[in-house]
Amino acid sequence: MRLEGDSDGGDVNSSTSHTSNPKTRTFDCSGTLTTGGKGTVSYKLSSADAQVMPINDKPYDLSQGRVFMINAAGQISHTPFAPLDASKQYVMHLEQYVDANKGLHGTSQQRRP
Repeated sequence: MRLEGDSDGGDVNSSTSHTSNPKTRTFDCSGTLTTGGKGTVSYKLSSADAQVMPINDKPYDLSQGRVFMINAAGQISHTPFAPLDASKQYVMHLEQYVDANKGLHGTSQQRRP
């Protein structure tokens, strides 16, 4: 997660829930993030459809990327990246994408976890 524009310098709070059944090989997980700017983001992922993750009731196709940027107001940007891989090149491309899209939420300040 990358949090943009948290001008209050506040923390990100989170809660998660997870259930699984090894016998049927099914799972459900959900969570909520609350930004220092008091934006709230809720998500859910289920083995019933593990390629779609609803965030704030909007479905996101995870085949189009699994990295999301969230600003302090809780606005979400779906990026075309897979989960972090340990290569320098991946990090460089991700930072270039984020830098090129700074104004996406009308913020210029950034904070990395």
